[in-house]
Amino acid sequence: MKLTALNSLVAAIEEGSLRGAARRVGVSQPALTRTIRELEHELAAALLLRTSRGVQPTPQGKVLYEHALKAHREIGIAVDTIRQMGGNMIGELHLCAVPVAVMLLIPETLRTFGQEFPNVRLRVSEELYVAQLQRLRSGEVDVTVGGIPDDLSTGEFVVERLMKTTMVPVARRGSPWLKARRLILPLIYGHLSKRHWPARTALG
Repeated sequence: MKLTALNSLVAAIEEGSLRGAARRVGVSQPALTRTIRELEHELAAALLLRTSRGVQPTPQGKVLYEHALKAHREIGIAVDTIRQMGGNMIGELHLCAVPVAVMLLIPETLRTFGQEFPNVRLRVSEELYVAQLQRLRSGEVDVTVGGIPDDLSTGEFVVERLMKTTMVPVARRGSPWLKARRLILPLIYGHLSKRHWPARTALG
């Protein structure tokens, strides 16, 4: 299996068309189509569904697509590591943080990191901690800044405590929740799910 074939498949899935994929990888459309067909023949499985609106991955295509992305990330890490072994600190670091960390910690991090590693591109994205862990496990991000769940397996990640935060419930004046002696999250969620909320538009 050739890396160029995987690149062609990734481009086809992300572009949604063979023409756009061919333009992206810099080959003719017949050449790209032939490469993907050879890949399908090698795996004895259809990887793309051709429709009037373009192409979309089959279940087998989705599996190969996800693994191809991981392979590309690993190759990128290997290239950066080899360059860094020669004393050339270049590459990219993707950091994912919860909103409170983005406000309190990330601005100073951007300043100091940029001064110490000017040739390393730091990408910052904002996610809640559940999504953070999923992206960390899949290799989509390198570092996360957020809460530590109680069920996190010991030794799965290297964890360092940066700060301590306190969460408190807030209710409006006169709310019936002010009379509650205990607040149980499932009970609160059940109450909120019965409320009628205004529909959100495409603008939020």
